[in-house]
Amino acid sequence: MTKSSRRAGFTLVEVLTSLIILSAFYGASLLSMNSFGDGFSEKEARRFAQWFSGLVTKANLSKRSFTLTCSPSAKTKTISVEWQFPTEKEKYTSLYDCVFIRYNASAYDSVYTPQWNTFTPAATIRVSHGRENHYVIISGLAHTRTNKKP
Repeated sequence: MTKSSRRAGFTLVEVLTSLIILSAFYGASLLSMNSFGDGFSEKEARRFAQWFSGLVTKANLSKRSFTLTCSPSAKTKTISVEWQFPTEKEKYTSLYDCVFIRYNASAYDSVYTPQWNTFTPAATIRVSHGRENHYVIISGLAHTRTNKKP
């Protein structure tokens, strides 16, 4: 009598097939997280808040004040900053094709003064991408945060 012997374990084809299936599931999960995760306006608001915090740090280190310009009526994809002593301009441009609108304010400009660590008047900036809105709230002490509501 001959015994048919079978080896224990997996063949190379079975292992490769399993790896292909697992990598397809992993890729699909990454894709779904990117498309259904944070919206463009939320990402842009976070990016702008981080940029603004960098401006405040730069102003404190250089002891220079700056003026932030954002229109309450015009939808714009850029926000401009004018530094004082010496005068130079800097612009922030939307990476995700969002527009910036100063929310509920009569003032067009706000000034940060590092000597007093004040940002006057305080500002709320609406970041819009289509019908999706997110807000960057800048306090009078130049602290920034983002929120879904103003």
